[in-house]
Amino acid sequence: MRYAVLGGVAGVDVEPLDNALIELQGMDRILAALAVATRYPALLVAPLHLSADYSYAAIDVQHLAGIEIAGGLLLAAFSIAATWRFISRPDTPTLAMAWLVVSFVPVVNVLFPIGTILAERLTYTPSVGFALGLGWAIVAASNHLGSRPTRALGLALLLVMGLRTAARCADWRDGARLFQAVVEVYPESARGHKGLAGALRDAGQLAAAESHYRRAIEIYPRYYTAHYNLGILLHDTARIEQALQHFEQACALRPTFADAHLNRGTALFQLGRLAQALAATSRAVELRPDWGVARQNLNDIQAALDRQGE
Repeated sequence: MRYAVLGGVAGVDVEPLDNALIELQGMDRILAALAVATRYPALLVAPLHLSADYSYAAIDVQHLAGIEIAGGLLLAAFSIAATWRFISRPDTPTLAMAWLVVSFVPVVNVLFPIGTILAERLTYTPSVGFALGLGWAIVAASNHLGSRPTRALGLALLLVMGLRTAARCADWRDGARLFQAVVEVYPESARGHKGLAGALRDAGQLAAAESHYRRAIEIYPRYYTAHYNLGILLHDTARIEQALQHFEQACALRPTFADAHLNRGTALFQLGRLAQALAATSRAVELRPDWGVARQNLNDIQAALDRQGE
């Protein structure tokens, strides 16, 4: 199915911002991917530290602890053993384990890298196997302990997980709270800081928004959309020279970013650098020929140049 949709099994145009494992090669990538994969069973069993985003640099794949790598190797061995056991002696618990293995294999970046390093949404299908195994375990406990203590244990588990769900749902009430939760759990998340900056900007908290944009860029200097958004904020607060620097950085990092070229042209125009403004805006029109705003800006700059010449 992946091959039919993507034209290949591996993700295409994966950026380190989305999946830092892409910068590792060979066995280093496989070992790091296995270490990161150990977080999936932890999320299923004990969802304590949840995050809407795990991208760069929430998980530092360059400095994983030895115990995490050992855990990854142990997880790989367990997965192979569980699959073999299901093939030789299929029953409910081995089906549960095999389901987990088969549904996690395409998304853990071991066989091939995908467009994200880790995501809670990728546990949806595997969680069917987890629920099946948990149900089997409850039935087995009931047979050994009796129905009353097992029922009490099941209700306690339901209560704890229900409270955790309610607490987590509160993080999703608005963008500011959601991305605040991300940076609280993962202070080094570049996307978390950028998302929080956007929410704060929309709320009118421009100074705080600027701080988080700058933190996102500090964590991931190649974050061209953070440069661009910071440029917009600086432009809106009449700091045109500073805004221009970030528009230029966004253009350098992403030469096909038409919006950045257009806003670079606008800043240059406001600074009176008309020839450069014409070149920048022409590039935006070249990238998006049907963009009316860019064409209008180009006409305005050309008219200003004509008046200057006269």
